[in-house]
Amino acid sequence: MTNPNRSRYVFESMLPLDSPRKSLWLCVFIVLLLNAEPARPTSAKDYFRQGQKAETRNDVIAAFTAYEHAHQSAPEDMRYLASFNRLRPFASMAYLKEGEEREKEGDIQGAMVRVLHAIAVDETNEMATVVLERLKRESLAGKPIPAVSPARMSPEDERRPSGPVPMKPLQPDSITLHMVEDVRAVYQAFGKINGLNVLFDPELPPRRISVDLVNENMQDALRVIQRISQTFVSPVTAHTIFVAADTKAKRTEYETQALQTFYLANVSQQNDLNEVLTAIRNLFGGDSSFKVFGVPSQNAITVRGTPDQLYLTKLMIDDLDKPHAEVVFDVSILQVSRDKLRNMGITLPSSISLGLQTTSSSSSSSSSSSSSSSSSSSSSSNLSLNDVAHLNASNVSVTIGQATLNMLLSDSDTRILQNPKMRASDGQKATLKIGSRIPVATGSYSSTTSTTTSSLVNTQYQYIDVGVNVDMQPTIHSNHDVTVKMKIEVSSETGTSDIGGISEPIIGQKTIEQTVRLTEGEVNLMGGILEKDDTRSVSGTPGLGEIPLLKYLFSSQKHEVVNSEVVFAITPRIIRMPQVGNGSTSIVDTGTSQTIEIRPGAPATAPSPEAVSPAPPQE
Repeated sequence: MTNPNRSRYVFESMLPLDSPRKSLWLCVFIVLLLNAEPARPTSAKDYFRQGQKAETRNDVIAAFTAYEHAHQSAPEDMRYLASFNRLRPFASMAYLKEGEEREKEGDIQGAMVRVLHAIAVDETNEMATVVLERLKRESLAGKPIPAVSPARMSPEDERRPSGPVPMKPLQPDSITLHMVEDVRAVYQAFGKINGLNVLFDPELPPRRISVDLVNENMQDALRVIQRISQTFVSPVTAHTIFVAADTKAKRTEYETQALQTFYLANVSQQNDLNEVLTAIRNLFGGDSSFKVFGVPSQNAITVRGTPDQLYLTKLMIDDLDKPHAEVVFDVSILQVSRDKLRNMGITLPSSISLGLQTTSSSSSSSSSSSSSSSSSSSSSSNLSLNDVAHLNASNVSVTIGQATLNMLLSDSDTRILQNPKMRASDGQKATLKIGSRIPVATGSYSSTTSTTTSSLVNTQYQYIDVGVNVDMQPTIHSNHDVTVKMKIEVSSETGTSDIGGISEPIIGQKTIEQTVRLTEGEVNLMGGILEKDDTRSVSGTPGLGEIPLLKYLFSSQKHEVVNSEVVFAITPRIIRMPQVGNGSTSIVDTGTSQTIEIRPGAPATAPSPEAVSPAPPQE
């Protein structure tokens, strides 16, 4: 609103100080300013119209903001709430795309602001959460990440049995070792260097080995010693290790076994749990000591095995227990129908009928005594021989048909737009039905007995869905493509038919069924059905009704054009993708085919294509 004091100051500065009309102009200006109508606040209806206009321009964020203001202004109006909720996921994805564009431009902070907007609009947007975590890592690149203080243990956790005893970390220094000694001597020397107590299996046979290591780290040196001596090491305490021969029997006897339960967070059906169980059993099924079973009621998997086997199981579950990808389909069904009818002309009488009839006869009488007279007439449709012998024009009746003047023009245009939205998970079927259910008779029967026959007839019915029926089953790919198997049917009741005394409905339908692969955001025209009926009819006097200029005077010209078109369009929009990081696709060292053994440290990544491609030939 305009500040009156500032306006007065500006107005006074424009007039000379000694102007005699200064007070008069000032009073007029103040009166006009006070009588000015204040700006009206925007109503919920105005916000809703702004949202509709923005949605027409495909400005999703502006439309969502306007619908949000409309809903806040009139929360009891269901139209505003429906529009607000309908655009919520699309506005969130629009903010996310803006954030990704800012990220490509190098504006990490601006990208994080946009992604936070996306999460604030739709908290279920998992893709926005993944992008936000990636942006946080990029923003913290080169900076220390603050440690999180561990949570205090509950009394129940304190009473739980402890897990496997880990061996203390080995010395970080490298080692150079040249020895040709017995296995026990080599292990004792290695233990003294790292401050470890070494125990041996009494049945471990003496064996002289040669160890030649130069500048090797301690962990790899221990692996080399185990491989050369054909032994394995099992921690007894943090500072004590037990050495035994690397045989199946000895590993079963001395290797530590542990139990762990894994809870799956993204299991939606029994098949999801079975797939993870099958993958774990196929990888570790060769070891009889490895036990695994599922608990469907808790969506959990309990595993018993060595610590290395449990660690690999955890890696597999973390990689496989991902949220299913989800997609929203924007389905558009447009029906356009136009019926144009023109009927013009003059229809002359087209029939003349002749008939024979008798002439009417009349008689009169008078009486002088009563001074009264009377007359009577009679007619008969039956002709006598005398009438036939004396036929004349009065015995012939003529009937002429009616003439009609037609001047009719009819033009009707009908447009029906149906725009349902469907959200489906990867591999799951989604069904949408909008319409009504119509009963259709499938058969009838009457009950009879040996003594009586019932006259009641029982008719069986089944109900069919009439309207818009959509069935979709998507498959979401990692490159944001969507393969969808769909069936869309638009049906309506066009009439009835009498079959065996029962009125049966006539159902008109337009159906399309196909499997296509689409890119996210791609608008695909699945099928267009165009029907055009052009009917011309002429009724009038033969010959004269066919003359080009005179045909409208002697005939009626009827021309009707009916156009009907149905268009199916679909647009997929992915709102959730599995969170697959670089760790899920990296290579992990699992030991040999006979023994599962994890090598500590970061897993080795797959070699790049440049590293494995052959070098170009030298000229």
